[in-house]
Amino acid sequence: MSDDFERFTTPRADEELHQGVEAPVVMGISTEDGLPMQVAQRNFDKAPALSEDTLICMADKRSFVVRHADGSIWASFDRALVSQTPKGEYYVTEDAFFAKVKPAAIPSDLGLRDRASRLLNRLWDIAALDLKAHGLLMEVGGSTRFVRVEPIRPQCQHYLRQQTDLSADRDHRYYARSCMAQKTEEGEFYSLRDTLIGACSIREPRHIESEVAILDKFDEEKMSEALNVRSMEEFDVDKELAEEAARGGLGVLGG
Repeated sequence: MSDDFERFTTPRADEELHQGVEAPVVMGISTEDGLPMQVAQRNFDKAPALSEDTLICMADKRSFVVRHADGSIWASFDRALVSQTPKGEYYVTEDAFFAKVKPAAIPSDLGLRDRASRLLNRLWDIAALDLKAHGLLMEVGGSTRFVRVEPIRPQCQHYLRQQTDLSADRDHRYYARSCMAQKTEEGEFYSLRDTLIGACSIREPRHIESEVAILDKFDEEKMSEALNVRSMEEFDVDKELAEEAARGGLGVLGG
């Protein structure tokens, strides 16, 4: 029999590192005798409700978009208009796409039929070239053409979801959420279970909206606070009084 017990000691997916904050013990008043007593702070480590807003790692599929090369949104679509291929790609019909694209102006002195024809031609000339150039035009069944779209916030490439069983109870299932870009000293991925991730600078693809609204804003506020503290520390009362006295602006204190 082999002496290699690695298969029993190798970390499993259900052995994630829990990073929850322990609830501190605080002093309170007993409702029975009115005397001070130690109590645990309620809901201190309560898990946040899972949603697209509390876990930035997730894909936000509440709407789908086609983007320009610079990342700006070209067209946006409701989820009900979007379908998915067996390979996992999302798409909308050409009609749905063209209904969203704003064409260039068509001369108003043309007849209605002529204007409609030129409008459709210009739509295709402008849109199809850009769609083809960026690989957004796709064919299904060899003839029917569709346009690739993506969730308004695609899933982060480092986000791992996994369902496993529990070694102590094979009838139950365990759902793991982990960040593959961060590891413990033992090499295990950091768990994202019961954790609020509002913004992340290692997200791929990046989500500029949350970076600016949360991370950049937080840094700016902290730098502003540090600047105010530094200004207060460097404030010289004697020097300011002397300069004010030299200007004759001390009032009753100048006498």
